[in-house]
Amino acid sequence: MNRPVAHKTRRYTLVEILVAMAILVIMMGFLFQFVIGAQRIWSASTRTASVFEQAQLVLELLENDLQYSLVVDERVNPGGSIPLLFRRDTGTGNLNDLYVFTSTDATANTDPGYFSVYYTLINKVLYRYVVDKNISVGPYTFTPHFVYGFNPIEHASQATEFVLTVLPAIVSNAEQNEVARGIESLKIELPPDSANDYVAAAGVYSFRKKPRIIRLSLSMFDSASVKALEDAGASATVVEEKKTETMRTFTKIVFLQ
Repeated sequence: MNRPVAHKTRRYTLVEILVAMAILVIMMGFLFQFVIGAQRIWSASTRTASVFEQAQLVLELLENDLQYSLVVDERVNPGGSIPLLFRRDTGTGNLNDLYVFTSTDATANTDPGYFSVYYTLINKVLYRYVVDKNISVGPYTFTPHFVYGFNPIEHASQATEFVLTVLPAIVSNAEQNEVARGIESLKIELPPDSANDYVAAAGVYSFRKKPRIIRLSLSMFDSASVKALEDAGASATVVEEKKTETMRTFTKIVFLQ
């Protein structure tokens, strides 16, 4: 007579289940840390790429306008001088204004020739203006080529007049083109041997001829990330930390002759 065989079922104890759950939680924690880290790296890479693209645009645009600019010395062509002029902060060296007479035209105007181009840096935003139509300054009207004969080198008062009168008139009359946001600083540095090529007064540099070489230094941060924090009501400390985190500095040597 066969006896029934009793099968013993192996069940997990409570301790074993708790240990397995603990191991699973630890593994999930490592996985989440990996995913969060990957997301941070991706976000940082995206922000860096955006800043690099903006910086490349700024530096290339400045380089083209400077390389294709026309500068004529009053001593070479009396009454037909054409200046290159920029103004920078006497304390920090940051660029405030840059004026060039250049053949590079970024507007819809298809007429060939040279145009007055003006850059200004306001509240960490760089703007570019192209004068391709007449502008009004008080009772006077100037054509796009009004700069002919303007001589801030021999007549220093014209440099001040240009900065205080003509440049604001360009802003009021010309089409505004925003180049880039998030510019912490933009500097134009000149070699020591170019000292005879310009006259400097009150931060205004007026050139007789194009310098042989200049150095552009640009510091930018991710303005989109900073604005998102500001819109969300983040504290000033958090906003500044984001600026510092995303800040990048770029340098470019430009040969003009």
